[in-house]
Amino acid sequence: VGFDMYLRMVGEAVANYRGDDTEAEPTMRVEIPVDAHLPEDYIASERLRLEMYKQIAEIRTEADIEAVRAELTDRYGEPPAAVEALMGVARLRMLAREHGIQEIVPQGKVVRFSPVVLPDSKQLRLQRLYPGSVVKTAAEHILVPKPDGDYLEWATTLLTQLYA
Repeated sequence: VGFDMYLRMVGEAVANYRGDDTEAEPTMRVEIPVDAHLPEDYIASERLRLEMYKQIAEIRTEADIEAVRAELTDRYGEPPAAVEALMGVARLRMLAREHGIQEIVPQGKVVRFSPVVLPDSKQLRLQRLYPGSVVKTAAEHILVPKPDGDYLEWATTLLTQLYA
C-alpha cells in the first residue's frame, strides 16, 4: 500500500471510529521516491504513530506543519531524517492541494502533475525554468523532466516557482 493510500485508510478508519460523516476530499496521489515515515524507534507505540500520521494527513497550512513539528519535538525529541522527509511530503501535498493538483507521479523520464491548467504566462515560465517541459492543455497536465537529485525538494520548488 502506497503512502497516500495508507494515510487515506488511516484517516477513514479514525473518522469511522469517531463517527465522523465528513465529505472526503478528492484523492491525492504523490508517488515520489522518498523515505518518509515515522520510525518505530522514534515513536514506539503503534497507536501513537497512527494518531500522528492522521495529524500529518490533516495538515493544510504552514502553521499546521510547524505545530505538528513542535509536537513531535516536544513529545519524542528531535525528528530524524525520515520524519523531516514526511513533513516535506506534507508540505508538498499542501502546495499541490492549494493549486488543485491531485497527482504528482513519475511517468517514464518525466514527472506528471495533474490536473494543471496554466495561463500562457505560466506556461512560458515553466518552459524557461524547466526546459523540456510539456504542457498538455486538453489533458490538463504538465510533464516535467525528472530531476537528477532530491525529488521532494525539486517538486516543492517547482510548485513554489510556478505559482509565485
